[in-house]
Amino acid sequence: MLRRGELKVTVLGLGRIGLPTAVMFARAGAYVAGLDVDQGVVDSVN
Repeated sequence: MLRRGELKVTVLGLGRIGLPTAVMFARAGAYVAGLDVDQGVVDSVN
């Protein structure tokens, strides 16, 4: 397990692969920034 914020990850695309990947890193304690071209997806994640 990581110490919270020890690792910073950017995920490009929050679709079928990107969103679960971002969640996995966030649950492990990483600081995650997710980017997507669909504003609706970004709003629903925030």
